[in-house]
Amino acid sequence: MKQPKPPALIFILLAILFCLPGIAAYWVFLHPEWLTAAKTNKGKLLDPPYQLSNMDDRNKWHLYYWYPGQCDEKCLSNLDRLARVRLALGRKLYEVDLQWLRANNSDPVDAKLRSELAQQDIRLRVLSSKDSEYLLANSNNNWVYIANPDDFLILKYTNIERSMDIYKDLKHLLSIPVPKGERHA
Repeated sequence: MKQPKPPALIFILLAILFCLPGIAAYWVFLHPEWLTAAKTNKGKLLDPPYQLSNMDDRNKWHLYYWYPGQCDEKCLSNLDRLARVRLALGRKLYEVDLQWLRANNSDPVDAKLRSELAQQDIRLRVLSSKDSEYLLANSNNNWVYIANPDDFLILKYTNIERSMDIYKDLKHLLSIPVPKGERHA
C-alpha cells in the first residue's frame, strides 16, 4: 500500500510554485538592466535631437543628405542611391521628402545640376548659418539624416553604401501610427 504524502510537503511545493513568479518579478525589478532589448534602428540616434530652422513641409518625414561642398560624382551617386531608397518605399514615398542640405556660404548650384535633382524629386535646401555651424561641427561630409515632420534630426548614417539600413529605419518610422492631433498641418 502507498504511503500518502504528508500535507506539509504538498503545501510547501504549492507555496514555492505560487511565490516563485513574484520573487522573480521583484528580482527583475531590482535589476532592470537585464531586460534591455537590442536596438532596432540601424542609424545612430541623435540625443538630443536637433531641430532645423525654416521648416518647409510639416506633414512629411525628411531624408536629408548633408554634403556642403560642390556635388561631384560621389555626391550624385549617393543622391541617386537615396532617391532609390525613397522609391523603394512604394506608396509611402509620398510621405518622405528627400533634400540635399547645403551650407549657407557654399557656392551656388548650376542649372544643369538643379534640373537633374528636380527629375529625381530631390530638393535643394540652403541652411541658416546656425544650422550650418551645427552640422559642420557635428559631422563631416557625406552624412544622411532622418528628420521627423517637425524637422527634428533624429537618426544619422555615416555609411550611405548601406542604404538598406536607411530603408529599414524609414519603413519602420512610417509604419508607426501617429495619433490625431499630434502631427501638425
